[in-house]
Amino acid sequence: MGGKKIIRAMMNAKNITYEDLKRIFKYKSVQSARNKMTRNTFTYREIEQLADELGYRIVFEDKDTGQRLEY
Repeated sequence: MGGKKIIRAMMNAKNITYEDLKRIFKYKSVQSARNKMTRNTFTYREIEQLADELGYRIVFEDKDTGQRLEY
């Protein structure tokens, strides 16, 4: 799953707008947030920042063992 899908899922679940993304990421314009979404150019750091801001935890789970690493 790419960054765009993850961010879109968080936006939908928490009713977040592009204006909210602008504020959270300190972008200069709403268009900057839209461009990042369109181009799917979010960094891991931005996904991590948004997850933290919205109260999400990032979890990696081993497919074979089920061992979870939470961040």
